[in-house]
Amino acid sequence: MSLALMLVAAAATGHALGRILPPGRDLEGWLFRGTLGLGGVALAALFAGGRSLLVAQTLLVVLILAAAAVEVAVMVYNRPRRRRSRIQAAPAAPAPAEAPPRPPRRRRGPLETACLALLGLAAVITFLASWTPATSIEATSDVLALAKAWETEGRIAPTSLLPHAEEPGLLRPLYALAWFGSGERPAAGLSWLLALLAAGFAWVTARRLAGDAAGAAAAALVACMPVFFPAASTAVLTAGRMALTLAAFAALAAAMTEGRAPLFLLCGLFAGMAQAFGAAAAPLFALLPLAALLRPSGGPAGGRVLSAALVLAGCLVFPAATALHGDFSRAWQLLLPPAPSGAVEALRFPWDAMMRPTPLGGWSVSPGGMALALAAPALAFGGARTRILLITAALGLWFGGLWGRSAAAAAPLCAVLVAVGAGGALRAGRFRLALAGLIVAGALFGLALHAVRLAPQAAVLTGQLARDEWLEDRVPRYAAVAAANGRLADLPPGRALVLDQAAYYYDVPPLAHPAALERAAAMAPADRLQWLRSQNVQLVVLPLDFLEPDSPLPPAVRAMLQSWTETTALFKPLDEVESPRIGAKGVEVTRLYRVVSVP
Repeated sequence: MSLALMLVAAAATGHALGRILPPGRDLEGWLFRGTLGLGGVALAALFAGGRSLLVAQTLLVVLILAAAAVEVAVMVYNRPRRRRSRIQAAPAAPAPAEAPPRPPRRRRGPLETACLALLGLAAVITFLASWTPATSIEATSDVLALAKAWETEGRIAPTSLLPHAEEPGLLRPLYALAWFGSGERPAAGLSWLLALLAAGFAWVTARRLAGDAAGAAAAALVACMPVFFPAASTAVLTAGRMALTLAAFAALAAAMTEGRAPLFLLCGLFAGMAQAFGAAAAPLFALLPLAALLRPSGGPAGGRVLSAALVLAGCLVFPAATALHGDFSRAWQLLLPPAPSGAVEALRFPWDAMMRPTPLGGWSVSPGGMALALAAPALAFGGARTRILLITAALGLWFGGLWGRSAAAAAPLCAVLVAVGAGGALRAGRFRLALAGLIVAGALFGLALHAVRLAPQAAVLTGQLARDEWLEDRVPRYAAVAAANGRLADLPPGRALVLDQAAYYYDVPPLAHPAALERAAAMAPADRLQWLRSQNVQLVVLPLDFLEPDSPLPPAVRAMLQSWTETTALFKPLDEVESPRIGAKGVEVTRLYRVVSVP
């Protein structure tokens, strides 16, 4: 229910805002309006959700009613004007004549038809995958875990239990609202819709460059990128970042074609929304205004400067709004790159993200190499607008490596490179047929990967495999989570301190914040115990692998946990649970310790 309400509110809000920033009446305009409305809904969820998620849900109804009132007011205001214009412009009655023939319906070519079919298949495959229980680490430790904790709290509030709760951005409140009262399915459905929105903006961008066939090719390629499958099928932030980043470049492509000021402002607004979803979009704050300033056929210098200023002004709107919600100084620090480290790795980041993604998260979240395959022909034959868009996206990808180097972080700008590359490559004249074949082959390869990844999920989708069995095979130490939930039900009301990344699966939101553990490790031993009791921790879930020298935990945290296991008077051993190692042989051992209350 919340997801449907959110979509209606986004459409209504976007339609009302579209009267101020008219982006057109075709499908492209509706995509721009809907995305702009989604940004308004995200701000409403962020601010109203801070008071109560129920208040935020009610505010969506208010937005729908307000947008409907605006439409009624506009219709009433325009009715006399339309009547007068009809009376004044009424011509003399013309002589009867035959009605002009209707223009022939546009026929799709084979490339457009094939790519639309591939896009539809990718949408169906990812929709089916979105119905399987979530196992993604980002979902279970971040997005879904926070949504579940906020529902328990009743509002979007900072909490020391989980990371990112103090800086929710714009996308996490949307997932919290989709989850509220409805659970995991609508949250995964939101990711699927955002991923389709990303494919839609790939269509808009390439269509502006080379027509309808290029738009269909770009949408199919984006939908068949390896990273599209996990982005569309589970509640992670990648789909939203892809959609907003592609929206900014689509608006820039439209603005460079038409030269209208509202489109430049829209470009900045979408870039600001993308930055509010993740700091990796921060380089766009400088690169997009520069692209507007240096655009081909941009007219006089004053017009170029105004366009760049509009893009920059739009970029600041949503980050400023999110900064008002939280710590203002901390919010603006996200725009600044961290201290440079690993200069060689930063220079090599775009290549690694597409062609060597194993250290950056694996091939399953790779954006693929079609951007590299299409870049050269797009630069050679795509024209000046294509070159500006390609160079802007490539520089954004390169500089984005300073904020964080992961294949998923590279996916939004890689999707832009794919979309622009498809549009530019299909302007290659005599090489168009060969490049069209390359595009279809690349999309087919990506679609085959989607199908291969969906195949193991058929058993759980059809009910042949139980949910718990599915999770035991894919979530590390899920048996320990189930044991901890059983113990928590028998203990006084409280929570567990956990070290794994499956916080979402605990019945009670656990304490799973690495920074909180590091702060506790710096305390005196007596203060640590007092801190545990202040957090109402009744149970410590400790995988023994985390006590080994090669553990990812800092040495101080390891030493603190080791001292707890040796103090049996205060930390009473309850259970020892064995679970299979995911992706390796052998078993992992997890111990559950009861925190003993001392009178």
